[in-house]
Amino acid sequence: MREYGRKYTLAIAAELDAARGRKHWAVEDVAKATGLTASTLRRYFRGEREINISAFIDICAALGVEPGVILHKAQFGE
Repeated sequence: MREYGRKYTLAIAAELDAARGRKHWAVEDVAKATGLTASTLRRYFRGEREINISAFIDICAALGVEPGVILHKAQFGE
């Protein structure tokens, strides 16, 4: 992964994990809502695995956040 892509992946992961924290959900809660495994989600939230677009959309929907907001915050830090 190129350097910019790696940084962006980490920023997206951090934003999704922060959204999960604001909702006071455990990783298992997100797993139940999305059908993804908790271990996969943990790797996503730690930035250890790139998030495919369908998983990203499912996670955002489960957390009640707009994908565009997550991407904007990840890119611009706002």
